[in-house]
Amino acid sequence: MGVFIAIVGVSGAVGTVLGGRLTDRWGVDRTLLTAFGGVAAAALVLLVVGSIGHGAAPVWLVCLALVLWGCPGGPTSPR
Repeated sequence: MGVFIAIVGVSGAVGTVLGGRLTDRWGVDRTLLTAFGGVAAAALVLLVVGSIGHGAAPVWLVCLALVLWGCPGGPTSPR
C-alpha cells in the first residue's frame, strides 16, 4: 500500500514540474484544461482497471494507472 502512495506522490511531483513548464509555454488556462482532462481520463482508466477481474488487476497495471492519475493531478494543486 505504501508503494502505491509513493507512486502517486512521485508522479504528482513530476506532474508539477511539467505543469510549470507547460504554463510557461502554453499559459495557465490551456495548461489547467489539459491537466483537468488528464485527471478525468485517469479516473476513467482507474475505473476500468478496478473492474478488471472484479478487483484482481495485475499490480503493474494498477501502478501504471496511478502514474496516469498522479501526473495530471500535480499541476492542478494550488500553490
